[in-house]
Amino acid sequence: MKELEGSGFLVLKNIDRSLEPIKRNSGYDVSAQFLWIADKKLLVNFEKITGIKLNKEVGLTCSFTNLTYNQVSSLKTSLYVNHEWLPIGIYWQSKSGKIYKTDDTDIDANDIEFWLDPLDPVLVYKLLYPKITLPFKLKNLSYELIVTRLNLNSTLTLTILDDKIDLIESMLSDVNKFLDKWN
Repeated sequence: MKELEGSGFLVLKNIDRSLEPIKRNSGYDVSAQFLWIADKKLLVNFEKITGIKLNKEVGLTCSFTNLTYNQVSSLKTSLYVNHEWLPIGIYWQSKSGKIYKTDDTDIDANDIEFWLDPLDPVLVYKLLYPKITLPFKLKNLSYELIVTRLNLNSTLTLTILDDKIDLIESMLSDVNKFLDKWN
């Protein structure tokens, strides 16, 4: 097998250097291929759900507990966020129904999916950016805007009150102008 390189989220850049600490800390055998696929897919899952890109203040520990194999398999670990350790589960299942084990070496990356649970994006953000008090309200607007999370990839949800329905086009225009300036 070619040398696999980790992202640093679940495993070190050199995956082989992650295998021994996992075995020592957890007692579980884990293959380099399982770790490599899990690392890539969990990082995508984390970034998609939180909107936070991988940095030195975020990562998963290499100490695993409560390993179970079933249609949805899982193990428990911790998510490191800015000097805090949050208990979290790593879950995986296959599209084909095959039950993959952590020491399997013949894993179809297109067949297996991984996710983290519970993953609380608001808590992760608060831990990463403790000086930003969320939520906050912007004043002097003709509508109420409560900011609950800040990042570069944002989703904007507007709830229009019945008495403001006639302002929808104007609000939409203002939002689009702001986004054009921002981008």
